[in-house]
Amino acid sequence: MFKSLVKNLILFLFTIIILTFGTFFLNKYTDPYGVKEILNDNNFNLFTLSKDLYYTTINLSQKNKYDYVLIGVSSDKMETITKQINQNYGGNIAFLCLPIAHSTELYETLSYFLKNHPEVKTVLVSMALECYMNQCIFNEPFNTKPSNKYNDFIKLYFSIDTSTKSLEILKEKFMSLFNNKEENNNEPYNNDIFVTYNERRHYNWANSTCENTGINNIRKIHDLLEERNIKAVYYIGPCHANYLANIMYNNKYQNIENYKKEIAQITDYYDMSFVNYYTSAPLKYFFLDPYHPNYLMLGKRVLECLFNNNIDKNLAVHITKDNVDSILEKQKTDLINYFDKNKAFIERW
Repeated sequence: MFKSLVKNLILFLFTIIILTFGTFFLNKYTDPYGVKEILNDNNFNLFTLSKDLYYTTINLSQKNKYDYVLIGVSSDKMETITKQINQNYGGNIAFLCLPIAHSTELYETLSYFLKNHPEVKTVLVSMALECYMNQCIFNEPFNTKPSNKYNDFIKLYFSIDTSTKSLEILKEKFMSLFNNKEENNNEPYNNDIFVTYNERRHYNWANSTCENTGINNIRKIHDLLEERNIKAVYYIGPCHANYLANIMYNNKYQNIENYKKEIAQITDYYDMSFVNYYTSAPLKYFFLDPYHPNYLMLGKRVLECLFNNNIDKNLAVHITKDNVDSILEKQKTDLINYFDKNKAFIERW
């Protein structure tokens, strides 16, 4: 009886060990969240991760060193020009560009990243219109609290969620062996159809239920970087003139003017969200869609502005509290002229 019990116990422990190591190597091999790729890359990028893994991945990144941080949203993703940053500006950059982010998420993520990476020298702060102005349509900020390295280890290599995703990946790989259909990657990358970014995306900008959290979080970011003595460069990235014209058509443009004026009272910044040579050209030339720039085309010009203060006057203006009124007046006049020329097209959306 005793020998049988010992035998069963040994068999049980052996099974547990096999399952434990099997689960670990399964999840490490498949890396379903792409964490390994992020940590092995010279340039950190949280965009593809679920929110509950932001802090975990930042914790695991402590051995890596970063000179620059770009904090923003999907419209600020510049991974396509990473090599230019490394070659021209000499350093690694962390892209903290979160998908459909609340401004509080951006502040909290940046704050936590800087605690783990005090070596950061420069932070590029995107003050994207949709993120900081359009708080009503976004989900509440994530409530994830920093975890310790043991919890991170379990979450990445032994959790049920991770294992399930790993098995799904293996299943897809196995099924692909018997599927000879070729994927069609010849679809056009962008077009002139303005569908996704219609008035629904900015309808609530003037909604009285919205708190002024966007401006408050810009102020908090500003104070955080000053306190840490980190160089900060603030900017509003490019968006197509059609996007701005549609906002004017829906009588919401005054909100953008108010937003830009309030930022100017906090800090100087570069503004690229107005009618200019690049934003008024046909959409397919410099944009993926009306709100997402094509940084393969615009990246070099944007970086020259942010890193070297080398402003392409066809793309950006430098706004201060002293010149904000005159610049906004000209921007509004230019937008009205653009709207009048394209009114028939704008009204069809």
